This record gives sequence, structure tokens and C-alpha cells, in this order.
Amino acid sequence: MENKNLIISAILIVAVLGFISNIKITGYVTDTTCTDSDEGKNSEKFGICESGGFEYKDSCLGNNLLAERYCDSKKNCAAASIHCSTKCVEGVCVKEINVGVHTVHAKDIYSISDSLIKVNEITESGSLILDVNGVLGTVEVEETRLIDNIKFENLNTSNLDDASAREVSLSILFPTYYLLSLNESITIDQNVIILKQINPPRDIILNINDDDYEIKTRMSKTINSLIITNVDIINDNEVIINTNNENYLK
Repeated sequence: MENKNLIISAILIVAVLGFISNIKITGYVTDTTCTDSDEGKNSEKFGICESGGFEYKDSCLGNNLLAERYCDSKKNCAAASIHCSTKCVEGVCVKEINVGVHTVHAKDIYSISDSLIKVNEITESGSLILDVNGVLGTVEVEETRLIDNIKFENLNTSNLDDASAREVSLSILFPTYYLLSLNESITIDQNVIILKQINPPRDIILNINDDDYEIKTRMSKTINSLIITNVDIINDNEVIINTNNENYLK
């Protein structure tokens, strides 16, 4: 009888072990996916890393030290300390720029001369909401607006259907600077200025009151009381000129 009980017990143990072996224990499985909105160690773009149900934001550890979050090889959010050559503001190494046309994204932060420009938002219609030294302003598509003594022109937009990928081609100039296209004209103090010819990368020809003047890049000429500087040749069709002696460039 005792042997029979032992045999029955052994059969039950085997049956239980067989049942357990078919059970999948899922309570301790971790989420192995990892996403990073700025796609890696991108110090000039704000990002949020998400893994295991938690999110970690890029942040400043000091005036010029950035904690940059990214996905490591094990699909976990890790952090890298990056020294900013300028300064760290709101989880971004500030990008130092000069006057010109720039492709900007939401949460980008730029420094030009002594001014700080924050791209707070790009709306679904392509409008830009900017913070310039604490002064807020909105620049609609194809609009030019002066915000805290900096001139912005919202030239065109792309990827507006994707909030995380929206881009704006933005002209950033000082008040006396102008972005001119070939054959475009402007009038300043009764002087009609026409961009007649572009000879990349060195010089342009301006027609001013029916007379032609050649001006080399980063050089100036005094014409009818105007000091005109060929600031930069953007491409074969566009240049930036400065129309007085206020030189904001570093």
C-alpha cells in the first residue's frame, strides 16, 4: 500500500511539473524598446528618451554642461555629459549663428551677436512662435517681422503634417540687412537698389539709381550717403547686403 502511495505521489509531481513547464511567466518581462526624439547624441536639439515606461529629458547640468539622453546598445536610456562651446539652455547647447537663412525646428535655441533666439513652436499652419531675449512674437508664413531689433522672414515650410519634424526656412537679419534675390529691387532713402548680378563666391553687382557697382564679399562701398556691404552670397540667386555702417557681425 505504501509503495502504491509513493507511485501515485510521483505521478502527481510529474504532472504538476509538466503543467508548470507550459506556463509562460510574463510578470517580469521588461519593455526592450527605446526611442529618442532627437535621434542620438544631438547636443543642439532638445530630445526626450523613452524606455521601460519612463521618459528622460535632455537637461543642463550647469552653464555649459549638457546631460544628453540617448538609447544605448541594450535599448536603455543612457546619459552622456557634453561640454557646450557656447552655453547650455533648457537642455540644448546653444548654436551660435550669423545673419542668413537657417532651417529651424521647434525647441531650437540660437545665439546671434548678444541675442538669444528660442523657437518655441512651429504651428500646423507653419507659423513660428519665437522668444527673442524674452520678447515673444509670431511670424506667419511669408511674413517679415521685427522682434527685439532682429528681422525675421518666414520663407517657407516643410513636414507640417508631422509635429516632431516640422521645419521652417527662416531668414534672420538685423534691421539694416536685406535678403535680395536676383533682379529684386529695394528703395532706401530714395535710392533704388537692384541686385543685377551674382558672381559666386566673391562679388555682386548692384545697380543703384541706374549706375552699376561691383562689391566683393565682406567689402563695403559708400554710395550716395549709404555704406553698402556685401555681407554674404547665399546661393546663385540670393545675397545679403547691409545698407549702413552698423556692423553687427562678429
